[in-house]
Amino acid sequence: ATRASTGREVVATLRRMRARFDAVTFDAGNTLLYCDPPPAAIYAEALGRFGPPVGVDQAGAAYRDAWAEMQRRTPPGQDRYGACGGGERAWWGAFLREVLARLGHPAPWQPLLDHLWAAFARAEVWRADPEAAPTLAALSSAGLRLAVVSNWDSRLPGVLAQVGLDRFFDVVAVSAREGVEKPSPALFHRALARLGVPPARALHVGDSPLEDYQAALR
Repeated sequence: ATRASTGREVVATLRRMRARFDAVTFDAGNTLLYCDPPPAAIYAEALGRFGPPVGVDQAGAAYRDAWAEMQRRTPPGQDRYGACGGGERAWWGAFLREVLARLGHPAPWQPLLDHLWAAFARAEVWRADPEAAPTLAALSSAGLRLAVVSNWDSRLPGVLAQVGLDRFFDVVAVSAREGVEKPSPALFHRALARLGVPPARALHVGDSPLEDYQAALR
């Protein structure tokens, strides 16, 4: 009885959504999918391969601080990879050097970058949120068009394919390919133009107050 009631509520909700919206766009990281083991654990393992061991907590703190520093270097809305000069690998190389500097770690950054680039491309380190596929299937069945709008490098389409979510999306707008990032509304406008849906008829789902909530309202 409970399942039947829940099912009716879902159907009613989808009908209401279809009356108000033609499309739903999604952020990717920590919304549709996540890294498992987390980046701090992957970095700690890699650092230990190329030099002295580093604890996961220590690696995580350096990772967060380096991420904040790299974010400060690029104005909000500008593509970080294009601004870096040299593209995605150059940006991740600069990020890695920030991590190493914070740890005082002697690992050679170029071989370590090659190792980490390959590590984050492995299918087994990415997981789809358990509710992602059922939710996307229900939205698609209700006639809603779906898109991804994400600040990510050009590997995102491959990651979505690895976790089995790529089949649900009509459009995947990736900042590295578009040359613009959230919170700029331009990334949303490009995705919606390809869907053929006006912004007022679209709903966005994401985890960042700035890059998803405020950016989508704009």
